Amino acid sequence: MSSLPPAFRKALPATRVFENSNPFFEESIEIAVIRSETNHYTVVPMEYVKRIMGAFLVTLLVAGGIGFLPAVEAKSAGGTVPNMNYCNAYVNITAGNITVLFPGNQTKPHFVWWDNNYPSKVYVVQFKGLYEYASVDGADFTLTNLAEGALWQRVIQEANARDLSKVGSLSERLSYAFESHSRLMLAAGKAALFKADSSWVKAELQEAARMLGLLREEAEDPEIRQQIDSALGAIGAAIDALDRGANKGEIRSAISNAVRECQRLTQMIAEKSKAAVRSMIESRLGLEALAEEFHPALLPFSGCKWEMSQVVEILAGGGSGEPIGIAFNLTVVDAPAKFDFAEGNVTLAVRIYGSDVVESVAVNDSYSYSYSVAAGEVKIDLVVRGWEWNFDPRTVKLLNSTEITVSPALALWADISSFTVENVTEDLFGDLECVKAQTRLGNITFSDDGPGIKINANGEDQDARGIGLQHKLANKFLAGKSMKFATPAKLKLTEEGTLGGFFRFVPQAVVESSGERVLVDVTASYMRAGNHVKVFLCYPYFNGTLVHDPSLGVEGEVQDSNPAFLVTLASSGTGVASVQAVPTTPGWAGSPQLLFAGGLVLAGALAMIIFVRRHPAAV
Repeated sequence: MSSLPPAFRKALPATRVFENSNPFFEESIEIAVIRSETNHYTVVPMEYVKRIMGAFLVTLLVAGGIGFLPAVEAKSAGGTVPNMNYCNAYVNITAGNITVLFPGNQTKPHFVWWDNNYPSKVYVVQFKGLYEYASVDGADFTLTNLAEGALWQRVIQEANARDLSKVGSLSERLSYAFESHSRLMLAAGKAALFKADSSWVKAELQEAARMLGLLREEAEDPEIRQQIDSALGAIGAAIDALDRGANKGEIRSAISNAVRECQRLTQMIAEKSKAAVRSMIESRLGLEALAEEFHPALLPFSGCKWEMSQVVEILAGGGSGEPIGIAFNLTVVDAPAKFDFAEGNVTLAVRIYGSDVVESVAVNDSYSYSYSVAAGEVKIDLVVRGWEWNFDPRTVKLLNSTEITVSPALALWADISSFTVENVTEDLFGDLECVKAQTRLGNITFSDDGPGIKINANGEDQDARGIGLQHKLANKFLAGKSMKFATPAKLKLTEEGTLGGFFRFVPQAVVESSGERVLVDVTASYMRAGNHVKVFLCYPYFNGTLVHDPSLGVEGEVQDSNPAFLVTLASSGTGVASVQAVPTTPGWAGSPQLLFAGGLVLAGALAMIIFVRRHPAAV
């Protein structure tokens, strides 16, 4: 007979265990006599009691584990679906607390937006065009390196100047010849002295002969090799005269002959080097004609005809669920002369969500990156296909210069400002250069996960200046999954420390070429223009399709750390591939009280298991 563990004594107040010895049973069994609160007795096989104990332990383990295992459910959209309507030639979209207005009448793409709680603070972004430029020797974008005929001629002249400098300072071969000539001149001078030091003169002649010997080993031109031999022969004759103890006149004559032969050598090398450079220079002069076929460096968006696609709803649940946002494209369908290649190939893919989401971009089958998009934020992906480059790498290669680096690149030009208005007027859709009276843009901040640089927009710059950006991805967990999040660069359109409009972008873009997708770094430059800031987002040369993701919106007081949906973008850059509701943990599941209680229950269950295993006789 034994007693049960204390945890069971409360459930079974008076339990006695006996071993049955009835001869009518084939084997003995253990039975338990259980006394109830009213002194009634029940005989139960001990096997049943053990089963009850096992079930009780399982219940304890499950109850304790609930405190640590999140109960997963899909988060509600939490916002309203963007509402779109038309007002004259303008499209009006309201999403959450943000209203966005833009022209839908085939004019240049620009956006006006404001927080509905503060409608007097209006923000404007005008997408002005695409600049092709050339990064010369790694320089940032400036207005002086636009890829036009003037820059092409400047690069040709720079390459020529660098080659001519080689002739001015001469090559290593010519320097050997010059030094040999100099030593022979010194030897001739010493030999002319009243008391000449013949050993010093001989040493100079021998050193000159040694250097010409090295030059002969490297020389490939037969005429140069023949002239080197003539100079070496003359030097040898002068050394022989010294060794024979010839008179001073004979020695001076022999050395002078060596000087003349070496002088002929230097002239021959210089003329041949100049001829080679002259030929290269003449061939580069022929390259100037290529500039006649160049298109202008700027594709002006105001000179293009734009077409707005049909607006489609972004649906959750694989396209069969509730609408969570809207999407549409603005595409160039007619472009100025020499920009025919841009027609149908330059697109702004716009998406606006009614709740906070995370967008994910697949670079390849095994690598992707993500970023957050707030409710009402206007996501505008720039898509450029098949750009025809003035400074194509094949064209640059014709310069045949190893001393100068010319890297073709492309820049998206956007004018950005903010205004104080009583009512939104069409003036804000005009050229920002002309709208000055209502501007409120003062100090703004450009930052990317670090201390930003302050820009006083009231100043005016003559040229663009570069901004150093960080190109990094950080691992974050979303719904228990590790994802790479890009660090965005942000232009904050209000005074530091206040909420307001912003223009931001990930400093990386995706380039697809021949079916392969790669991630490239994006740089930026800016210019202050009195009442607004000109921003240039710069992309390296690509042969295929470029997709980049600027966006605009209004900062909220609280950033949502639990986005409602994960949106995977299509590889084309102009659509959504899938929408997945993000599982979230209810408030009770992760509470400290529940975790503490669950821990106590688990600890008790584990202690009971250990006790039973160590003291089996107790049961």
